[in-house]
Amino acid sequence: PTESSVRATRGTFATTTASVSSLVAGFGGGTIHYPTDTSQGTYGAIAFAPGYTASSTSYAWIGPRIASQGFVVFLINTDSRYDFPSSRATQLQNALNYLVNSSVAASRIDRNRLAVGGHSMGGGGSLIAADNNAALQAAVPLQPWNTSTNFSGVNVPTMIIGAENDSIASVTSHSEPFYNSIPAASEKAYVEL
Repeated sequence: PTESSVRATRGTFATTTASVSSLVAGFGGGTIHYPTDTSQGTYGAIAFAPGYTASSTSYAWIGPRIASQGFVVFLINTDSRYDFPSSRATQLQNALNYLVNSSVAASRIDRNRLAVGGHSMGGGGSLIAADNNAALQAAVPLQPWNTSTNFSGVNVPTMIIGAENDSIASVTSHSEPFYNSIPAASEKAYVEL
């Protein structure tokens, strides 16, 4: 990638989508975005959980954008829009399992390059998922919210993105303590917008 390719609305890969029914076990379905090109091998994949009361459609713009950079992106719905971060963490792992084992994009995924992300409670869930699964290659929580601020077990490369004026998941109560609790020996980054 170059700076201009990352800033672009779309990358160089053509993409397509597949819907996953809410009747699937372990999470509430969602939409998979993935490159149509099969000539370049397999791609890394990320499952992304929505925030409190949100659904995957709230983040519809991000799926095609990241997929066009050469990733499989699964924007999931949760079983309930009110699920807490711990439940969202389990659902993210279930979604990754579905993605690599049963999805239409399974053959396009490099099972050794899996990541989780999410917004607000989904971001809190992605931190819990990273704490529970050291095999993940990345966690990207956006404005994460969680009742616990201890992520001292996370050794997955993690980039936390907080928002200075967030009145729900304030950076002083959430993003900063989460970041600070991740061991210094772990790869981690913190961005505040």
